[in-house]
Parts: sequence; structure tokens; C-alpha cells
Amino acid sequence: MSNTVATYEECQHCGSTRRMMGELLEKEIAGSITPDAIAHCRQEIFVNMDPMCPPIAGGRIKAARVFKDICLGCGRERIVRIDYGLAQLGLRPGEPAKFI
Repeated sequence: MSNTVATYEECQHCGSTRRMMGELLEKEIAGSITPDAIAHCRQEIFVNMDPMCPPIAGGRIKAARVFKDICLGCGRERIVRIDYGLAQLGLRPGEPAKFI
């Protein structure tokens, strides 16, 4: 179960509140997605693993998930929301972790 750590309404670079996917979802597909959906262009999962003692394949470790969107004020990628929770590691080498 994830917990929201931070939500950013304004761009960290220019202060604009306009976002590309935020506005697109609002105009184009409003009503066809759940209200708790997060409009974003990309998400990344960050895990903190000790390289000297890696967890086993398929294991769960603490992780952060960062949702990003494009600012329409300055054109830079910016953070929209950060969640904290668990990630399940892949079973095969190179398989990405999944945020759960």
C-alpha cells in the first residue's frame, strides 16, 4: 500500500500550474477515467539497495514512485507527485521492479 509523500501543484522551475497531460486529460477524456487517476507523462521507481547485500529476485523492498509531467510554462519536465511504498523486484535479470 502506497502513501503519498508530496504533491506539487506548481512547477519547481517557473511556478506555473499548467501541465501538458493535466490539461489534456481535463479537456479530452474527462469523465472516462477514475477521479483518483494521476495525469502524468512518465513515472519512475526508485529503490535503495545495498550492492553488497542485494535482495533476492522477486523480493519486496522499500521504494518511491515519482510521477512527472511537462510544464506548459517553461517546457521542462517537473514532478507532480511522490508516493512511498514497496516495490517487488523482477524474477529475471533486467526485469524492472513493480510498485505495489
